[in-house]
Amino acid sequence: MVNPGMAINMAVSGFGFYGMLGLAVPQFCYKLLFRGGGKAGWPGSKKNENLPEDGDVVHEQALRWMGFVAVYDLINTARLTDGFKNHRKTLLENQAGLWLAATLMHLPAQKNGAHPKAVCFTNYVSFPITALVCWLASKKC
Repeated sequence: MVNPGMAINMAVSGFGFYGMLGLAVPQFCYKLLFRGGGKAGWPGSKKNENLPEDGDVVHEQALRWMGFVAVYDLINTARLTDGFKNHRKTLLENQAGLWLAATLMHLPAQKNGAHPKAVCFTNYVSFPITALVCWLASKKC
């Protein structure tokens, strides 16, 4: 089985990474996750020609909100679980659901061209693995 502490660290650090990226550097986040290509794009991704080179104020603000929500959720979860130490089974089950939902959210994003394919394919692999690790770890709690 999987160590619950390791699974929690894996899940919340990944969620925190995306949150901090959107909150602190939304323009970079836009280029990495949506525009693709170039130095700031997801490795192996082609530029998404359907989108402007730089995100406009709406893209930036939406990414800031996404980042804020993710970071706030982690802070709140940390407080409610005494630093991720209590209620681990529920925490891990919730993280498994979150990562599965995030996986599914890439389907319409790939279909409508909002995300470069390389972003979607990477996350089709890494997100379900994170969900599975969390679910397996929840069985040890």
